[in-house]
Amino acid sequence: MTGFGANVQIMITERCNLACVHCAVPEEDSPVEAELTTAEWRRFIELIAGEGVEALTISGGEATLRSDAHLLVEAAARRIARVTLLTNGLIRNSAMSALVAVQQRYPNVGIHVSLDGASPATHDIIRGRGTFRATRSRIEALRTAGGTITGVHTVLHRDNLDEFDDMVAMVVGLGASVWTVFPVAALGRATRSDLFSLTAEQWAEVTARLAALRTDPGLDIGQMGPVLDDDWPAVLPLVPRGRSEVSHNVVVGPDGAIFTCPPLRDHLMGTVRAQHGPDDWYAALRVGTSIVDSVCRGCRFRLLCTGIDHDRPFRIPDSPVRSHRPDEILAQGLSEVPNGGC
Repeated sequence: MTGFGANVQIMITERCNLACVHCAVPEEDSPVEAELTTAEWRRFIELIAGEGVEALTISGGEATLRSDAHLLVEAAARRIARVTLLTNGLIRNSAMSALVAVQQRYPNVGIHVSLDGASPATHDIIRGRGTFRATRSRIEALRTAGGTITGVHTVLHRDNLDEFDDMVAMVVGLGASVWTVFPVAALGRATRSDLFSLTAEQWAEVTARLAALRTDPGLDIGQMGPVLDDDWPAVLPLVPRGRSEVSHNVVVGPDGAIFTCPPLRDHLMGTVRAQHGPDDWYAALRVGTSIVDSVCRGCRFRLLCTGIDHDRPFRIPDSPVRSHRPDEILAQGLSEVPNGGC
């Protein structure tokens, strides 16, 4: 298989037990009766596993609201090298015990939890009053039961930026090996707010601090964003550089709609129910490649899909070969183009 489509995310439900101020889940019309069945998801997992998919992410909504979430995780873990469940952490006891049992049987299963701050004040402003303590309590219950939190997802906003070091300590303290940060983005169910979004200067500082953290061999850092033209205005002489110019992912909605990434939810590649074999899968990927070639490079949300290249995080728009270290950006300021590159 080519790189495109080697990483797949399935959003098995749009139902959620939270109503967050910020949410990047695409707006859909997928009530329970429109969701793919357990058998349909299993057939799709078997198909993509047979065609060389290397990593599968299972998410929602809140994926654990489906009673078969652990069954889908287990079906994927048997065939796919890396399987990750995304959750807001508010997992019911019945779902928790089933997931822990699967994770103990399959070491390739990771659980990533969303924490948008290191304190109730900063987390709850996004996810609702009382959610920080409730989430931490459920995380500790999972760990006590023998489960492992392998990653943390954090939406960076102006209220939690001062807790950067505390958030790093929290991630490490949970035993997670992955920390992925996101911007507040104007897509999905909840809208972006200028009251929460970081400025370009703040994103430059974040990029430098995250790059420094990469020297810790025990923590894998992923920076998704900022949003171009919003968090990083086009008038600046430098723009962030993604790991690639285009996305190499495939996302599937609860109703089986296949698309390249959440910002391009309306650009369909096909549907799961029309996938009867490898030929159908490759036909969908060809459609996705066409969409990426025509839309992806100019999408202001592109860095949400590709992530920042920490080795060469910035470039001059007219000189894509030249890039600059984040410490140079901070030293000279965003209004000037630094001397020298890396």
